[in-house]
Amino acid sequence: MLAKLDPGLGNLLFSTYLGGSNMDATYGVRSIGGDTVVVVGSTFSNDFPIVGLGTGHTRNQQGSCDGYLLRLRTSGASLLSGTFLGTSSYDQAYLLDVDDSSRIYVAGITLGTWPITPASVYANPAAPHFIQRYSSDLSQLQISTVVGTSNASGPSLSPTAFMVDICRKIYLSGWGGTTNTQRNSFMAPFGGFPTTADAIRGVTDGSDMYLMVLEENAQSLVYGILS
Repeated sequence: MLAKLDPGLGNLLFSTYLGGSNMDATYGVRSIGGDTVVVVGSTFSNDFPIVGLGTGHTRNQQGSCDGYLLRLRTSGASLLSGTFLGTSSYDQAYLLDVDDSSRIYVAGITLGTWPITPASVYANPAAPHFIQRYSSDLSQLQISTVVGTSNASGPSLSPTAFMVDICRKIYLSGWGGTTNTQRNSFMAPFGGFPTTADAIRGVTDGSDMYLMVLEENAQSLVYGILS
């Protein structure tokens, strides 16, 4: 469900349901000006509604689970455009942010072979944590990359925060380690995440928080630290 309330939280201004006939989740929402919002989440539904496909899949569900991005108008409840995010394997889209040009950034995890484009972006090939940037109307995929450490058994970082600053640098943080793997067999052991020479701590003990910063357009790794 997506809902909009007045500043005092006293009145419901808009609400709608999102989803298909199977399991679906909505993880984040951002305003991109006026009455338009962008929503990120993941779906197992073959009939999840998507309109205006540009860079997304041409069919509803590639793998067992796909991420999604939707643009909606909160006056009139109209679905403007959307795209699926995924591979032929399991994928989840968790976090999003918007820069000062209303371009849309999203982060998540994948068990598939994620596209890296353009070739000049910073990437850790075969890593299971993805970052993408779309045009404000979702018609163009502008940046796509994977970061972290390559691990055939799955992602080892649970993404917890994601943002783009005023200089358009991209921030991603999360945590991983023994507690994560004990509670969720889907997660892989933590380790191997890229750190920079100025990091206060660059070697993991097997359970850590992690923060990385990428330059504008994901051109390079500015900072990587464990804690």
